[in-house]
Amino acid sequence: QTEAELRASERRYRSLVTATAQIVWRTDPTGRVVDEIPTWQEFAGCSKETLLGKGWLNTLHPDDVPHVQQIWQQAIEAQKPFELEFRILRHDAVYRDFRVRGVPIFNYPDDLEEWIGTCTDITESKQIRVMLDDERNLLLTLIDNLPDYIYVKDVKSRYLLVNEALRRQLGAGSKDEVIGKTEFEFTAPELAGQYFESEQDIFTTGQPLVSHREPILDHDSGSRRWVLTTKIPFHDTQGHLKGLVGMNRDITELQDMKEALQRERDFAEGLIETAQVIILVLDTQGRIVRFNRYMEQVSGYTLTNVGGEDWIETFIPDEHKAKTRAAFKEALNEIRTLGNISPIITKDGTQRQIEWYDKTLKDPHGEVVGLLAIGQDITVRLQAEHEKDHLLEAVKQQREQLRALTRQLAEAQEAERKTLARELHDQIGQSLTALDLNLNLISTQLAKPTSHVPDIVRTRLEDSLTLVAQTAERIRDVMATLRPSVLDDYGIVAALRWYGNKLASRTEFYVKIDGDEITPRLATPVEDTLFRIAQEALTNVAKHAQAERVIIQVSSQNGRVRMAISDDGQGFDPASQMKPSEQQHWGLVTMIERTEALGGRCQIKSSVGQGTQVVVEVPR
Repeated sequence: QTEAELRASERRYRSLVTATAQIVWRTDPTGRVVDEIPTWQEFAGCSKETLLGKGWLNTLHPDDVPHVQQIWQQAIEAQKPFELEFRILRHDAVYRDFRVRGVPIFNYPDDLEEWIGTCTDITESKQIRVMLDDERNLLLTLIDNLPDYIYVKDVKSRYLLVNEALRRQLGAGSKDEVIGKTEFEFTAPELAGQYFESEQDIFTTGQPLVSHREPILDHDSGSRRWVLTTKIPFHDTQGHLKGLVGMNRDITELQDMKEALQRERDFAEGLIETAQVIILVLDTQGRIVRFNRYMEQVSGYTLTNVGGEDWIETFIPDEHKAKTRAAFKEALNEIRTLGNISPIITKDGTQRQIEWYDKTLKDPHGEVVGLLAIGQDITVRLQAEHEKDHLLEAVKQQREQLRALTRQLAEAQEAERKTLARELHDQIGQSLTALDLNLNLISTQLAKPTSHVPDIVRTRLEDSLTLVAQTAERIRDVMATLRPSVLDDYGIVAALRWYGNKLASRTEFYVKIDGDEITPRLATPVEDTLFRIAQEALTNVAKHAQAERVIIQVSSQNGRVRMAISDDGQGFDPASQMKPSEQQHWGLVTMIERTEALGGRCQIKSSVGQGTQVVVEVPR
């Protein structure tokens, strides 16, 4: 009966082994197969003899055999259960992954009878595990390389996972230093408390926190930065709350940019509203989009009154509309108009003259969306320019009158000089000549031996003759100064030589005249003016220049006469000497006025220590 029960038990065991999806195996204490293994034989497509002894190793992947032998030998020596993985070649020549478990079977506590174990096919599960590991590694690599701070916390706000960006931000040497800890161990208590309260609200309400702006402290600098936080609760497969997933995006630079942009917008808005120029924005149809406060002041309209209206129809006079529309089309085609003057009609019906500058406005794609026009109200300026033009015209007329008067005065002066010289010659000169003849006759009579005249009378008579001769000489000098006869008889160059020699004989500088007499002779007013200017210039040299040499050059070309008077004296600053307050230098002004009266030009060039040159150019 016992033997029958054993055979029945053996049959049940074999049936169980055959029916199971696993490979069930038995070996002797040394790991040698001594009996058939039906499931292994079926899987590998081999015979019983193939597996006997250590033949089963031949069904393993060659790369796995050394490791399997090592583990198997260690288990035999230790006589303890073991577990390992290896690959078995299936009957279709495909290797499959198996997890192997073996346990020792003892008859007595120390008597090892055999080994029994199982081989479980884990190929699909291993592939799934590898795929999951790959996906996990991919996910971890992704979040570790994101600049955002990514983390997972449990319901007590303890970190379960952090990425590299958050680790660096917290100042931890490794992720393990963060896992299991809360914000209180890394952040100021005040901020950590705020984070904890908001997270507990999420756990209580089950509602996520999305794009919430909150501060953080930078571990390296200690400065406060701003992040945009999103925290979402997560649950297990049974729906139980397990914690939250969070992501913080550092928006400090973005926040700074927004604040800077806002400041720039405020600044630009301030400029627009306080600028004392018209700032106007039109769309591509010429409708009013915006204008500033100055435009309101100039026009009398507010944007509320005319916003959206056609600019040209609302503000441009009828006679300027066609021209303005053409200019608007050119501006939209990026043909810029700079300084174009166009009037506008104000609310009270008056016209204001505006000088316009424009620029097209474009969207991010480069498409023209409108026109920016900057206008300066130049009405007052144009009125002032108009008045200035009238004033300049009046000044010009007065200047012409002054030149005419100067010319007439010079001519009258020369005529008076001629008259005076003639009167001196005709009257005083003749009288002196007659007096001289009478005195000489008396002197001859008194010189006779029969004449008895006291010596005192003879002495006085001789003195009188000398005085008459001196007076006649001085009268001739005055006559020459008033009107040198050489100027009338020979012309300007001869007169300059005569006057230069005369002046040089009484001064310490030398006068040289370069140039030939001009033919045909110049008109009398021209010769008179040139001579008087030269006379004034030489007088100035004698008084102020301390010169050693003066050169006067006279030439004629292309219907104009040029006279240059140059000295090597101490020079002066012409700008300071031409001031009206410098009365001692009115002679310079007189030279200029005399020249301009003839339609000519007078230049006075000088600098301290470099001498002086007076250049006169007049029409013949």
